[in-house]
Amino acid sequence: MTEPASNAAPAAPRGFPRTVRLLLPASFKACFESGQRLSGRFFRVHFTPTEAGPRLGLAVSRKVSPRAVVRNRIKRAARESFRHHRGRLPPFDIVLLAKREAADAGGDALRADLAALWRRLAALMRPEPRGTMRADSPGTPPRAASPMPAPAQVDPSHRSVDDVPPSSGPRSP
Repeated sequence: MTEPASNAAPAAPRGFPRTVRLLLPASFKACFESGQRLSGRFFRVHFTPTEAGPRLGLAVSRKVSPRAVVRNRIKRAARESFRHHRGRLPPFDIVLLAKREAADAGGDALRADLAALWRRLAALMRPEPRGTMRADSPGTPPRAASPMPAPAQVDPSHRSVDDVPPSSGPRSP
């Protein structure tokens, strides 16, 4: 018998631990009320920024399929996809809603749709501005309030083209 090496690297976190799940109804409600959402072919994602890392809540109703076996298959695919993409996602609380079309979709189609949604969510991460000064630092010059110039004051004695009466005929040189 051989013993496992004690200097082996620890395994990456696996599964879907409680720390990455949305568990409270208030968390679900906050995601639904934030107004931020993305839609794919089989899923709709509601999300809200958070301080912690990405967390996932699943909602697969009986409207999607009356069969629990089908609903559980959809949830398994979503959890597995989230587990693989979690490291690349921004710190959002995410509620994933399955659409009715998900019940008839195959596993590959579900995974492809989820991967596309995770990529779109990851693209929402705002990169840090580059440069030596932050935008809100005291030495930053103030920005113009509007890119459009302010309208000029009109002199009431000035006559515009609209104020000139039309001529009665052609002008001669």
